[in-house]
Formats: sequence, structure tokens, C-alpha cells
Amino acid sequence: MPTVICPGCGREIRLPANELSLPSITCARCDTAFVPSTGQTLAPVVPDDSPAEYAPPPPPVRRGALFVVGGVVALTLLLILIVAAMQRGPAKKTKAEQDREDRSAKWVNSIELWNQYRANAAKADLDYKGQRVVINGRISEINSDSIGFGVVAGVLVTQDVYDRMTAQEKRWYNEGYPANIVCRFDSNRRSEIAGIKKDSMISINGRVVGMKKDPEVWMGQKILLEDCWLADPAEK
Repeated sequence: MPTVICPGCGREIRLPANELSLPSITCARCDTAFVPSTGQTLAPVVPDDSPAEYAPPPPPVRRGALFVVGGVVALTLLLILIVAAMQRGPAKKTKAEQDREDRSAKWVNSIELWNQYRANAAKADLDYKGQRVVINGRISEINSDSIGFGVVAGVLVTQDVYDRMTAQEKRWYNEGYPANIVCRFDSNRRSEIAGIKKDSMISINGRVVGMKKDPEVWMGQKILLEDCWLADPAEK
């Protein structure tokens, strides 16, 4: 009895001589259809209206491709979480935590802090930069995200002195000098600013950033504090 070899799995199949002329046979082991006389494999024919389960399977996806796609998705999610955390800002401290930091921070008057930086900015940075301080003084400026302390006292000047002023200096003299010490509040603490009134005395806990150049303020310099909140004077 003649023997044919299945092209799909290599199985030897014994056939009667009269079946060698059949247009095709199917291997019982691997379901491969082929022409017995030539060994040519036949592609399965799927009718248009046949169920989806009879359609040929999709090509296999390599594990390396899955690993790359998974890594890109994980990295994208991580970046989204980081951006969201940055937009939210640091978690708001409890009242008890703020009171403890108010007690441990150095308390300094706004004019005193300004004079120390003006006298020796390098030394003042060693004493204050990166440190939390509670600064107290009279508010001269209120914005949506910051409170400012002025350091220039309003004094009358003669007409001769006024005439020698620049246009900017005249505007400051007439409308008020901008703040030379600016305390910035994070987004989760800006509601504290709503109840504050200009010219009131106040204490603010903040981290000193240092002195920065700013041509729009008196002397062209200002002191910045960040991560600020309203301090409780009773904790001094």
C-alpha cells in the first residue's frame, strides 16, 4: 500500500492506490489538507457567511513587541501621574503641623529681613535661604496667589525733588510703592488670602528663596518666599 507524507506534521499516511488520485485528503493528526499525489498543501476556504470561529487565526504577536507596547503605556501613565501631582502641589499641612513649624521657625520683621539682605545678601542667604521663617509686617500688596510687604515709607518730598524723579518713581510716589518682599501661596492655600485686607499687620510662614532682580520694584530687587501660609502669632 502506497505511503504519503503529511506536509503539516510529517506523519506517514498509508493510502490505497486508487486514493492517490484524489484531489485532496486531510491529515487526522494536524488537520492539514493536501494533494496526496504531490504533497502540496491546500489553504482552507472560508465562505463569506461562515462563522468567525472558522476564519484563519491572526498572525502571532511577538513577545518583544508586547513588551515594548506595555512599557510605553506604563511610562505614559507614570508621566500623567507626575504632571497631575505637580499641578495639585504639595499636600496641605494640618493646623497642628503648621503650628509646630510656626514655633520652630525663626521670626523676623519684614523691614529687618530687607535691611539684612540689602546690607549683605550673601550672608543673609547663609542665614535664611532655604529656611522657613515667619515674617511679620504691614501688607502693601495682595494678589490672587501672593501677599507682599512694602519697605518704603511714604514721605513728602519737595517739588524740586519730585521734578527730578523718573516717570516710574513718580508713579510709585503717587500710587504706592510695589512690594519688595513677596510671599507666594500654593494653590491649595490661596483661599487664605481672600480674608486679608491691605495695610493690615500679619504674620506669614514661608520658605526663603532669596533676593531676585526685578526692575519693576524699588531698588530693582525683591525677596521671594514660597510655600507660604498664614502663621498664628500665638505660636511665636
